This record gives sequence, C-alpha cells and structure tokens, in this order.
Amino acid sequence: YYDHWQTLKALKYFNSARSVSETSVVLWEIFYCLFELICLDKAKVVMDKIVELEGPSMNTTRQYIGIYDAMGNRDKTLEYCEEYLKYEPQSSEDKEVLAGISNVMFSIYHDRKDRKNAEASLKRAMKYTNDSETLTIMNRSLEFLNNASKSWK
Repeated sequence: YYDHWQTLKALKYFNSARSVSETSVVLWEIFYCLFELICLDKAKVVMDKIVELEGPSMNTTRQYIGIYDAMGNRDKTLEYCEEYLKYEPQSSEDKEVLAGISNVMFSIYHDRKDRKNAEASLKRAMKYTNDSETLTIMNRSLEFLNNASKSWK
C-alpha cells in the first residue's frame, strides 16, 4: 500500500518494475496509481493490457465502470454496468459492489428521465443492500422517482 502523497513516486517504481517484467501484478499497481492521479486515459490503456493478460473479470469490469464514470462517459459506464450484471455475486463484498453499481445506473437513468430503468436499478440496489439507513434513503429515492417522473415527458 502506498499513501496518496507517494503515488507519483510509487508510479515511477512500478514503471521501472514493468520495464523488467510486465506482469499483471505490476500493471494493477500502475493502474491504481494512474487512477488515483486521475490520469484516466492512461489508466484505461493499462486496464486494457490487464484484460489482455488476464481476460475480463468482475474486477476489471468494475474498474472500467470507475474509469468511464469518472470520465463522464455515461454510455460506456452503462455498457460496463450491464456487463457487470452478468456476473453472479459470490460474496457480501460482491453484493455491496453490485448495489453501488446499481446506484450508478439509477443516477444515469434518472438523469436521462428513463423511469423504467431507473426504478429497476434502484430496486436491484435495494436487493443487495443490508444497511437499514441506506435502505431508508433508497425508499425515499424511489418515492422521489415516482413523483418526479410524473412531470417527465
């Protein structure tokens, strides 16, 4: 683990390690550094290389969601969210991630005034959320969606 202030230094060392042996372990560390530094285009290129070496996975798909969401590319964010939904959550952490991704989808669909998909995304998030306070907030969001969507054309 490297702290935020040491990210540039860490990136330098990981790139040196990459020049010796380009392994997926080193590439993951480079990716995390680039993402933390908000070098999203470069982080995406590194993620592409990781997928080339390891193949697609829940984790790589989740990282693409993060990249495209941070870039503001809503279409690509939704594309990778839909891809992520194809994976079956195996652990409680996977379920938490799925709830978070469903919230991202809800936000995008809500902004697009797509009530049907926004509601489905929020209900999916609720299905994978165990925290009662978060569920209360989500129920309020669902009520808000139902009221707000009446004025959408």
